[in-house]
Amino acid sequence: MARKDPAASGRILTFNPIDQGDLIATLTETAQGREIELASTAQGDVRIVDQFPLEGLEITPNGKVIVADNVQDNVVSLTVEVDIQGALTVRDILVNTQNGELEEISREQRGSQFTEMLNWQAVMF
Repeated sequence: MARKDPAASGRILTFNPIDQGDLIATLTETAQGREIELASTAQGDVRIVDQFPLEGLEITPNGKVIVADNVQDNVVSLTVEVDIQGALTVRDILVNTQNGELEEISREQRGSQFTEMLNWQAVMF
């Protein structure tokens, strides 16, 4: 099982304001596929509340994201809640399933990504 260093380039997403800590993604290759674990450096509780694509991703009860081998997208979109001593922050992020890099996106960007995917699926069927 290969485990990547979460402090390596691009795997740390800094939230503003700074007191909300950073979000760290750790990518692990398993027999079931790639596994992404998110953690807050501020010791906050991290909860995934939404995902895209809907198929091929499994959110485990302990908050890990398992990406099935048949998922063709290199980037998945997650909506993440971080609760630090009652202060709740919601962020939309993109996670590169190949290297664990994180990027924060706006609600508008996430909405347009979802709309484009639905339009593409409608054309295919």
